[in-house]
Parts: sequence; C-alpha cells; structure tokens
Amino acid sequence: MVISEAVKLTPIAKPFLQDDKPNRNSHEHDRLIQSQEDVTCHSTYGEKEYGGDIFNLWQNEDDLFVQTRASNAVEEMLNVQNLVIVAGHYGSGKTAIVQHIALKYRKRDWTVKPVNAVAEIQLTYMSRYFSRKNILFVLNDPIGKESFDEALYSSWKNCEEALQCFETNVKVLITCRKSLLENAKIQGIFKTRWNVIIIDDNEYRLNTDEKRQMLKINNPNQAFSEKDMIEILKIETFFPLLCKLSANDAKFSKGISAFFRNLDEVLQKEIRNLSFSNKEAYCGLVCLVLLNDKLSSQDLVEHDKQFKECLNRCNLSNFTSPETIIGNLELYKDFLIRKVDDAYHFYNVFVMEATVVVFGTDYPEYVIAYADIHALQRRVRFEDCADLTDSFTITLSDNYIGNVADRFIQEMFGNRFMEVVLHPCLRMAKVVHALIKKVEEDRSKLALMVKQIKTERFIQEPWNVMNEKWLSRVTFVTRDSENISPLFALIAFCHDELSSFFLKELKKATKTFSDIDLLFAVCCNGSKNLFSMFSEKEINNCAKRKWGSLNLMDIVCLFHNHELLQDLLPLDVYRKLENNKDSIMKSLELAFECNFDDNIHNDRQQVQSSRCKTIELLLKNGCEVNGFAKNGETPLCMAVKHVDDSTVRLLLDHGAEVNLCNSHGDSPLYIACGNGHVSNVELLLENGATVTVCNYNGVSPLYQACNNGYDNVVKLLLQCDVEIDLCNQLGNTPLSVACENGHDRTVELLLNHGADINLYNINKVSPLFKACANGHARTVELLLQRGADLNLCDQYGNSPFSVAIENGHSKIVELLRDQGTHINPDNVNKVYALFKACENGLAKIVQGLLQKGVDLKLCDEYGCNPLSIACENGHQDVVEIFVCLHNSGDINLDNEQKAFLLSKSCELGHKKTVQCLLNNGINLDVYDDREKTLLYKACENGHDSIVQVLLNYGADVNLSNENGNSPLSIACEKARESIVKLLLQNKADVNSCDTNKDSPLLRACEYGYDSIVQYLLSSGAVVNFSNNENETPLFKACENGKDSIVELLLKTGADVSLCDTIGASPLSIACEKGHTSIAHLLLNNGANVNLCDEKKNSPLNIACNNKHYSTVSVLIVKGADVNLCNTDKISPLYTACVKGCCNIVHLLLESGAKVNVCDINGVTPLHVACEYKHYDTVNVLLENGADVNICDKNGIKAIDIAREKGQFNIIELLENNTVEYK
Repeated sequence: MVISEAVKLTPIAKPFLQDDKPNRNSHEHDRLIQSQEDVTCHSTYGEKEYGGDIFNLWQNEDDLFVQTRASNAVEEMLNVQNLVIVAGHYGSGKTAIVQHIALKYRKRDWTVKPVNAVAEIQLTYMSRYFSRKNILFVLNDPIGKESFDEALYSSWKNCEEALQCFETNVKVLITCRKSLLENAKIQGIFKTRWNVIIIDDNEYRLNTDEKRQMLKINNPNQAFSEKDMIEILKIETFFPLLCKLSANDAKFSKGISAFFRNLDEVLQKEIRNLSFSNKEAYCGLVCLVLLNDKLSSQDLVEHDKQFKECLNRCNLSNFTSPETIIGNLELYKDFLIRKVDDAYHFYNVFVMEATVVVFGTDYPEYVIAYADIHALQRRVRFEDCADLTDSFTITLSDNYIGNVADRFIQEMFGNRFMEVVLHPCLRMAKVVHALIKKVEEDRSKLALMVKQIKTERFIQEPWNVMNEKWLSRVTFVTRDSENISPLFALIAFCHDELSSFFLKELKKATKTFSDIDLLFAVCCNGSKNLFSMFSEKEINNCAKRKWGSLNLMDIVCLFHNHELLQDLLPLDVYRKLENNKDSIMKSLELAFECNFDDNIHNDRQQVQSSRCKTIELLLKNGCEVNGFAKNGETPLCMAVKHVDDSTVRLLLDHGAEVNLCNSHGDSPLYIACGNGHVSNVELLLENGATVTVCNYNGVSPLYQACNNGYDNVVKLLLQCDVEIDLCNQLGNTPLSVACENGHDRTVELLLNHGADINLYNINKVSPLFKACANGHARTVELLLQRGADLNLCDQYGNSPFSVAIENGHSKIVELLRDQGTHINPDNVNKVYALFKACENGLAKIVQGLLQKGVDLKLCDEYGCNPLSIACENGHQDVVEIFVCLHNSGDINLDNEQKAFLLSKSCELGHKKTVQCLLNNGINLDVYDDREKTLLYKACENGHDSIVQVLLNYGADVNLSNENGNSPLSIACEKARESIVKLLLQNKADVNSCDTNKDSPLLRACEYGYDSIVQYLLSSGAVVNFSNNENETPLFKACENGKDSIVELLLKTGADVSLCDTIGASPLSIACEKGHTSIAHLLLNNGANVNLCDEKKNSPLNIACNNKHYSTVSVLIVKGADVNLCNTDKISPLYTACVKGCCNIVHLLLESGAKVNVCDINGVTPLHVACEYKHYDTVNVLLENGADVNICDKNGIKAIDIAREKGQFNIIELLENNTVEYK
C-alpha cells in the first residue's frame, strides 16, 4: 500500500489511499483510472440482484466463526489494499474468513457483491449503472477449483491489470487453492504474492487455542476425553472443515475421534451405507454428481433420462418422483448437502469426491455415459494417464476405452465439445485410435466436424472484456467468433493425429476445404504436415483474411511457429514486409507473448528457443530493432519483460539501443528492474545501460526494484554509480517505497549503503510514517533500530504513532509506545485515534487517551462510538478500562452510555463488565432500542453466567419484549438448554405466550429441540395449548418434520385431531410437507386418515398435490378413501394427474380410484392430464379405462384440449383409444 500524498487525515474516513502498486507503471495506472473515471454512473449495483439468501447462509455459518491470526491478517490487509487473495488448502477455512470479513463490511454499509467470474467484476465496474458507493466483490477460485483451469486463467489475465487499479471505494476479496499458486503458468499478482495471505503457512497456521475454540463452538454439547482432545488437536489438515462437519457427528456411525482421524474413510463408508439405508438420498447424491453439483426437482424433470437410469442403478422404482428424492436429500441438509436458493449442492468437496468414488467405482460405465462432461473431464482417467495424481479420480482400465470414445463422439458435436478437446484422455493414443475407428464406422460424422457451434466453455467470458495483453490457445479459438467447429479446436490444441485424419478424409470427400478458416488453427498449431494439406491457392486466400485482428503471420509469431513463418514469408502478401512496418512490428509484439501450454509443450527451453528463432526471422525480414510498436514499446522493452535473456541478447546483437526508452519514458533497464529479472539486468548493465535514467514520473530503475522488493536487482544497482536517494516527482525515495511495501531486506540493503532514513517527501511523509501506515511491523522495528525519528510528523501534524493507531496496527503501536512516542494533541485526531484503538483492542492506548482527557461527547459529534466498537469486536479489556476509569472518576459515563454498555455486555457475554456496571445501580429491566431487556439479550445469545448474574441482581424473569417474547421463549427458540433450566428454576412462566400466543413449548417444537421439549413438559407446559392460528405444539413439530418430538408429544397426551384455523390437522400438514414417518406415527396414534380441512381436502389429496409418493402409499395402506373429493369435487386422482405424478396415478388406480370421476365443471382426470401435457399420465389413464369421449360442461373432450395444446403424441394416443369420434 502507498500513502496518498495529498489527503488530510479525518476522524472517520480511511485516511491512507493507494497511489502506487507493486509492479505497476504509474502512467499506465493513470490511464486505466482515467478510463474508469470517464464512465458515467447513475445507480447502484445493489445486492437485490442476487438475493439475500446467500447472506442468510453466510450469516448462519458465521455464527460459528472463530477469529484467528489468519483472519485478522486478511482483514488488516484488506483495510489498506484494494485486492486481497486468501489462499490455502481446501478445508483450511479460507471461504469462512472471506465470508466473515464480507459480512463485517456489509454492516459498515458496503455493498457486498459475490460474483462467479472475474469478468463480472470488470463489467460491473465499467457499467454506467455502477455507483461510486463502497463495494466489495467476493470471488472464489478465479483460476480453477480442484485444478488449474486454462480458460479461467485466461479470463483472469485479461482483467488482472484493471483489478489492481480500482479506486479505494472498490475492494476485491478472493479465495484460491494454495496448490494453484505453485503452477508454472501463474504470473502476475498470484506469482508475486504481495497481496496474498496463505492461511495455513507457518505464520498463520491455527494454534492450539484457536483449534480448541473451533472445536468447542461447533460442538457445544460434546464432551471430549482428554485423550481424544490431544489426538484431535494434533490434526493440521482440514481442521476448520472437520470441526464444521463434526457438529453433525450424530449422523455418523463412528465416534467423533475416529471421524477426525479418517475423514475420507468415514465419508465413503457413510455414503455407501446410504445406498442401503436410504436409497432415495443416495440417488440424490448421485444425481448431484451427474448434474455437476446443482440439483432441484426441475433439474430432475429436465434430465429425465439420466434420472431414470440413476433410479435403476440405485435399485429404486421408475415411478419414484423427483420430490421423493429431494425430500430424502433434505434430511442431510447442512451435513452432506447445502441449499442455496432453490437448488441443492454438495456440502463441500469432500462429500462430492467421496460420492464420485463410491458410485464411480461401482458403475464406471454409467458415470462415463451420464455424468456431466465437465465432471468427466475432472474426475475420469485411464490407469496410464499422465496426470493421474488425485486420489479421488475414477481410474479406468482399458476395457472402458470404447465407452469413453462413445461419450467423446456424442459430446464432440454439441456445444460442450471443448470439454472433450481439453480432456487429458484425448491425448492418449488408444483413445484417439478408438475415436477414429468410431468415425470410420459412421462417416456421417465427418461433415459435423466442420460445423460451427457456439461452445459453452467460453460463454462465461464476454468477449468485450478481452484485450491484447494476454493471448493463449483458449482465447485464440474464439477470437473471431463465438462459433467455432470441433475440428478447428482439435487443430488449435495440437491433437495432430485426429486433426490429420479428419483433414485427409474431408479432402478426399470434397477435394478442397470448404472452411479455409481451419488454416488459422493450423498456424496456431504449427504442424508443417497439416499446413501441407492446404493448396497454395487456399493459403493465399486465407492470407488476405484475418482471424479477429490477426493475420496468418501474426498467429504463427504468437505461437512461435518459426518453421511455418518460413513458409509464409515468400507469399506475395508478406514478401515486402519493409513496406508495412506497423504490420511486422505487431507480429514481433505478439511473438513476445508467453504462451506455454503444460498439456501440449513439455520443454520450456524449446519454447524459448522457438521464440528466439521467430524473432530472428522477423528481424531479418524488415523489422526495425529500434522501432516502436503502436503501444509505444520498443523490441528491447518488450523482450526484458520476459525472463528469457537469450531474446534480449539477440536484440542487442542486432543493434538494439540499450537506453532507448518507450513512449512513456521507461528504459529497458527500468522495466527489467521492475520485473525482477536479474539475468536481464546484468546483461543490460554489461551493455552500457544507464542506472540513473528516470521515466516521466521521475521513477528510477532503483526505485522500481525497491518498489517490488527485488533484492538481487537492488544489490546489482547499488554496485553501480547510482543515486541512492534519488526521488520521484512526489519526493519519494527508494527507501520510502521499500518501507511502504514492507520489503525488509531491501530496506536493510539501502540503509547499509547510506540511504537517508528520515528523508521525507513533499508532504513531509517519512519512511517510518509509511511503514506505520501500512502495518509493516518488522520494517518499523528495523527503522527504529537504525535511529528513525519516531516523532517526525507529516504536513498535517500526524505522527507515525497516530497513523498506526488510526489504521489499527496494534503491533506497531506497541513498538512505538515502548520507544516513548507521544500522541498528537489535536482533538479531532484524538477522537478518531480513540475509536480506532477501541476497534483494534489497544487497551493501553485507550487508557492513555482517556486519561489525556478525550471528550467522549465529541465522539458522538464525529459519528463514532468507541464503546460500541469495543463491545462489537469483543475487546472486554478495553470495555473494562472505560468502567474502571468511570469508577475512579477519571471519565464520566452518563446513564445512557452506561445502559448501552451494560446492554452490549449482556449481549456479548462480558460477565466482569456486567457485574461492575450492576454495582452502579443501573435499572435491570430497561429496554434497548430493539425493545429487548438485558436478561432477554443474555438468553438470546446463550450467556449462562450473565443470566445467572442478572437473576442474582433481581432481573424480572418474565418481562417480555414488545412482541410478548419472554426470556424463556427466546431461550427455547435458540436452543439454550442450560438457560431454559435456569429460568424455570427461577420461576419463569412455562406457559407464557407472545402476542401471537406462541408458547415456549411451541417454539421448542417448531425448531426441534428434543431435550428442551422434554424439560418443558416435565415443568408443566400445556401440551395442547394453541396459538392465534390454532396451531398446537404437535402441529408445529409435524410441519417441521421433527419425528422424535412428535413421538414425545403423543406420549404426553397431544391431541392428534386439533386443527388450525383453516381446518388443517397435524396429519394434513405432515402430508403436505411429505413427512411420511410422522404421518405413519400419527395414524398409529389414532389420527383420522380421512379428516378433511375446511375445503374438504383430505390428507391423501394434499399428499397427491405435493407429489409425495411414499406418503400417499402410507395413507392408502392405512385406509384412506381414494375417491374422497373436496368441495370442487376434485379427487386425489384428479390432483395427481394435474401434477403429472405417474407413479402416484398408477398407485391410486391400483387402489380403486375411479378413473372417470369429474369435478364440478365435468372435467375428468384425462382432461387435466392433456391440459398439462403429461403424456405418460394420459397413457396410464387410458390403460386403466379412461373414457376419451367424456365432455366437460362446455362440451370439450380431452382430445380437443390436446389439439389446442399442439400435443401430437397425446393426440395420437387418444385417437388410438377412441371408439367413436365425430
């Protein structure tokens, strides 16, 4: 982070802004910022775009969040950086940290926008609808999830530079797998890591106390033996995730310690057990695998073929409804699966991969045939596949080569053919030969190979955010059009044997190629063999055209295919290159692009050699070695951006001027220093590069190397005749920028060579000040040891000490305090300093500020409440200082402040503070601004000890809030069992109700807390007490699927026949929700199976309406009248036909349902089945005697409806069953 030189400190706004970033030229930064400022913004991209469900989910998960060193570090970095990457192994808790921080920003009135792709951030920011309001983007896994994703990374590179140049009101918080940071292809900020925090590295790895807290908060009722605790705390990998999963350990068959030790084994065993104990839920998990981790009832309907196959493999009836699968899957919510909006997803990657292994091992041929093709690309490999490293991979024997070839052929001609092209198995000779054999057997596929298709792989990356800065095969293939042919992609991605086969066969069939654009792909590929298949005429025709903005020569240069370049140069269109200097310079510029593909090239040296040969050819054919490209770069400036010093040497040998700057004033040495390429720097210095040449912003090569912390480069420059304190236009020295970015070793190097430690810039900002502002504690310590002036203030009177307080850098504050620094006496800054010290828990600083007489009334005046922020952040020691100083008379807290403090302390569980304040005689029964008493808040938040203290001081145990909610009610709702017992022991009214007459028992039943229900009943709770809607505790338990509570209530005398205000009985609501086991329980305890609601809807009709097959089955077995109609004469069969539930229709008919019964309008089940286009249902009805000639009251027959709806298959079915039709 860099300090904004012209911004004066204010008490509320963040005073320090960024004006430089590592590895960034300021002129380019200014250009990007200016282009962004030119955008006219009118309205805000609000959170309503993506709904509040995601934030509710985050908040629920955040209730179990534990603050750690890692999370504090991420939050601190985000305070001073616009973009922060949180990296770690999966299961390390990186997503939880990001969500926690995002929620905190949301509370501070930032707009938080989760996005799915990096391009979405740029499009939002550049949109005219984007507001200047503070916004935080949250993006998970932008360059791949389980593995590096070429397409995603390409998209990232297109947007990376702009992301780093956002203004201070825009922040981006990103998660990334740690393993991806090691990928050889990674460049830019993922590589330099200046804004990356790896949360499971030694510095931030969970310590024992943090682990204990996580374990305790996730398992509040779990008693761990000392032996188990010792073993569990030894675990490093996946610990946060294991704690989260362990909260549901009751669902596991093994003990919790075994669960922690063998997660993979436990999960796989549990999922395999599900395949026997709950086949429907197991089937749902398998469907999640096949549909790529997104599942809803509608998804199962739309993928009916896969669904039916899956039912067969899981030994379930073909009549099993999607609702039955979803209903059973719901039982494992927040355990094996999670729900976001209306769709279900795997709870985490462990569950997904365990399911893949269990099912894929048993039925590999089924996974090959029906799994989502992207899942197939990630998870299916042959035994001898090159990248077979993942333990969760389904490993296939050669017996399945034919199956894989069939699936590849099937997908090759659809809009997802790129998944096949990028599949590692397609690089295996045996798979290629199998594919060729399949095509030879069906030659109609040849024509399809050149049919252009819009491939889904690239829909996620809008073309208008791509730029010229990063070109790879992935972006190249869609450069001209979103529509490309499968053959084009195969050629471009160097599947030479397949490409050669298809080209030869097409040439045999047509003599010439109908699509000469294929030649662009050949130039990308670089194969002379493929190139030779095109005639001279075809090549000349294509040479006059472009693929996007690239001609044939551009493409061969981009991919360093120098052998093809030799074939292109003799063409008429390219023969006189010296007459078109811009064109050849563009080709040279493209040749410098780095396009190394791990899955295609295995030798980086070969790639570098090819680049060198390509550039040499261009230089020999008219390219000026000291010319300028359209972007203002010289060839040497382009070359030094890459590590490949052979290219730099080549240019110097061809006469490149070593000090020739680009159009922005950047010399080759400046660029090489900024990129940290030591070999290039040495080469340039050997050839006479001047070390003191600055660019137009006054930035020298030394400054740029210090900016990025490239110590080896700094050492080289210091050995030359360099001005160590040479400043830029703002007066910043190399030492200043090194301190600003926390490059300790660079700082030490500069100081050892005589850099002025107190030399400040034009705004009197010293190196120490910058290090303090940006939170670099080690740098500050080093500067203090070398004698930096710790009281040197900027032009506004802000000292290093005050800026460290205001930015919340506690370690630095302690360092400076120990050195005897003082606080600036300005009242405004003291107020803000107090607020920040409270926010960051700097107890000693708070004490010092308060004793110096900070006026607390000024805090309200400036809109900051130090008491509030200290409470909210859990800094009890800071709060205690306020109380102690109040008691000693050093400060004066008024009654309002004391009441607020007491209320917050009760809410947050600060027992010591509560006791101290209660001794001051505060009224215990006052309400806060949300109409909650102190006792209510303590109960709500589960602070047992606070509840006891308040009761000891005489708090009214039955005092309710404005809605009539008593402390007992909220304790029951929040599952605070020990508090419930404590309140009842202190004479809490067990039957107290809120304004809706909801009793504590009803609340406990609604939320499903068995032990609390038991305790309430034993304490005299009325079991049949109903609320204003006449809902009883039994009704609520049935509605929410709480089987054990239903059983408990029935044993205690709950009335199964009590109905709510619309006549719905407990049985009705259980049938509506599909809680089959509860329906069975109620029927066994005397519930009337035919008891109807006020509209005469029977439980059976209700179950049919909600498509709950298993519930319908139980009701019929228990004697439900299958022909009982409601007030509109709608029968259960009629209802099932409306819903298209073929399996339920079949069951009803087998159980005696009348097939031709009409409603009040004379409409039959056959009519409605036609109306809703349910072909299978119509077929079942006809097989069971449905009369096709019955007319409704308007004289309309079923076939008339089918004709109106254009359902020709149904019409044919009806006509075949018509006895007489006029």
